[in-house]
Amino acid sequence: MKKLAILVLLILFSFVSCKRDEVAEPPVSGPSTLSYILEGWANPTTVIVSTPPSTSQVRVRLYDFTGRPISGSPIFFETLWKYTLVKETYDKYGTLTNRETENGGGRADLGNFYGYSAYRAYTDSNGYVDIIYTGPTAEEYNSRVVWSYSYGPPDNKLTDIYMLYINSFYIRARWVSPPSQNMFIYCDIPISLE
Repeated sequence: MKKLAILVLLILFSFVSCKRDEVAEPPVSGPSTLSYILEGWANPTTVIVSTPPSTSQVRVRLYDFTGRPISGSPIFFETLWKYTLVKETYDKYGTLTNRETENGGGRADLGNFYGYSAYRAYTDSNGYVDIIYTGPTAEEYNSRVVWSYSYGPPDNKLTDIYMLYINSFYIRARWVSPPSQNMFIYCDIPISLE
């Protein structure tokens, strides 16, 4: 009798066993509830290297995936570049004897935002920040970008020429979330220096 009771219980448990309802997995493409968007523009996108310097109005907007603006958030601005440095060595007859190239990039510190090489501003109630970027003066540009000759030893047998080519120049706007969310986003706004 005891065996029959155990058998009946096993049969019942097999029919009443846990059933799994199928749950659709969310798509990888989102939306995520922690999705924020930072987008930016510059007007004009070309800044003339001159004395006095020319300016460009920079505007960024921070909002969530539903389009709701994020107000009161700090946005950090700085200038960055990617460049190629070329060093050519010539002998005393003007013949090229060596050519080396080096690619690099990072913070450019050309021009300024209200006198500062980096700047912080807060989004308004519509999620926007408007700032003015002032391009470099001709003197600042020439001292940082246009390099002239470097002469070799006193016997003047070799001459090195350094040329710096700016491959891209841009303003980076960056937002860092509160520590509880632990994320950051940025957008790069291309600027042409002419």
